[in-house]
Amino acid sequence: MSDLVIGIADDEEIIHNGLKEILGDKENINVPSVGFESFYETDSLKDFLYDNPDRLNVLILDVNFKGGETGIEALPKIKEYVPNLPIILLTADKDPSTIELAFDYILEYLPKPIDSNIIIIAIKRALYKKTSSSNIRELLDINAEMQMYVNRLEKRLFEDEAAKKINNDLKKLIQILFDEIEFTPQSLSALQVSDERLIRLLKSIDHKDKLASGANVQKFKKFAKENIWEYRFGRKERVFVQYESGKKPLIWDIDYTHSH
Repeated sequence: MSDLVIGIADDEEIIHNGLKEILGDKENINVPSVGFESFYETDSLKDFLYDNPDRLNVLILDVNFKGGETGIEALPKIKEYVPNLPIILLTADKDPSTIELAFDYILEYLPKPIDSNIIIIAIKRALYKKTSSSNIRELLDINAEMQMYVNRLEKRLFEDEAAKKINNDLKKLIQILFDEIEFTPQSLSALQVSDERLIRLLKSIDHKDKLASGANVQKFKKFAKENIWEYRFGRKERVFVQYESGKKPLIWDIDYTHSH
């Protein structure tokens, strides 16, 4: 019996082979052993989950299957059979309205083509959210790994195309780690993923339309906007968050040297 069992539901053999090559290296995931269950259409996946609700630790689910039910259409039954199964939605579909159909299911979302570093971090985050949502240290370890990857990318800054790739990859990684909040470019550039105080605060505002509990907040008018709030996470350290109805909280800025 494997310590970690990953389900792969995709109609392309090349995706199955690629994911198994990336994730089959148990050192990438930091587990003693990794096993896989493969599905090429949603009916066999649903049948398997109905009969084996405790078998999978995480499911990588494609959106589009040739000539059959989509992964999103299968989600109600998947969640009915295994409510707490972490799911990573994997798709080449660039239409936002397609992905929005899955928003109610609180999934990880990753675009194709697959980036090996990002899929590894997504697996770790999915498992983290399922087993230890209060363990800030484990999240910091995931963040540290992400920072190492970003640092390696930064060595290629002298090339314009590399700089674009760094920015795109960083945005993807941040979205994986904080899937219920958004960042402006200036806050993204100021983000220090190794700062436990900051990460703890960001996780506390990881929900919609609601001021975070337990944080020292006040309305802040420096930006001439009525819906920006100031959060303290140190003597001079501040996070500025914009709240708008129906939207994710927007991290407007992060300031380590703030003074009134």
